[in-house]
Amino acid sequence: MANLDYISQFRLAFKDLAEQCIVVRGELSRADGALFLPHSYLQPAGVRQVIAGELTRLFHRGGDCPEIPRSGVMCIGEDVAAKVAVLNRLKSLFCESVKALRGPGQKYNHSIEEALKKDAAFVAEMRRAGLSRLDLIACYRTIRILPPNIHSLRWSWGTTHRGVHKLKVADLRERLKDDGSTIAQMVLEATAAMADTDYVAEIKKKNERLMANLVLESGGRTQVVCSGVMMLPGERLPPVMAWRDLPARSNRVSKKRPDDMTIEPQPIFERSPYHFYLPGKMPIDE
Repeated sequence: MANLDYISQFRLAFKDLAEQCIVVRGELSRADGALFLPHSYLQPAGVRQVIAGELTRLFHRGGDCPEIPRSGVMCIGEDVAAKVAVLNRLKSLFCESVKALRGPGQKYNHSIEEALKKDAAFVAEMRRAGLSRLDLIACYRTIRILPPNIHSLRWSWGTTHRGVHKLKVADLRERLKDDGSTIAQMVLEATAAMADTDYVAEIKKKNERLMANLVLESGGRTQVVCSGVMMLPGERLPPVMAWRDLPARSNRVSKKRPDDMTIEPQPIFERSPYHFYLPGKMPIDE
């Protein structure tokens, strides 16, 4: 349950974050430095405003939002970079305030309302304040500030990866008991004959990660994860830049994983992340 002793800290952290977002949004919207976006992205008029709005977004997008560039590089002045750095620090402080507000044991979710949906009084208060639809991923996501003196920047995609975790049936039942969805009810029905101490496998898939591979003028190399258009203090773009589109799924090679030999290939119910273990492969408590 939410620890309401931290509500004032949460509100102050959000106020500071929102105010700095307004400052940075204005600066990036007015920035006129060099801009590189992927060749597959058509640059409409007002693209800088679109980028600024996305990088400083705090709430879930509406249904009519414009196309957002997956990545890119925007040159900005040192003064603007300093304001972006302040925003990034405020994002970290806001993240800490949410963790304190949640209290121990609360699981990660994308929105305040989902994160604390079992605390009706708190959700009602957030709704009254207009904060229940905060997008926590957007609130936490920092704006990447690239180092100076980059010789080349090439984008690449990390391969799709997943984690397979064993989950006790007792914990599965506790997790799904208040979930009225068809998927949850079918999973509960399919596992009804299992003992609480039995296990199912839970597959957590992670999407492809967009990476920026940097070669510095000094010869040093580094790789950073991209989360939107990146900021580069200075007036010029790197001399060498190369964008790579995400390969079509049909062209990707699927690798066999050790876990594939222990779990059923199909989920317990369509679109659920839960799988039965193959006969003789279920984990045993020691």
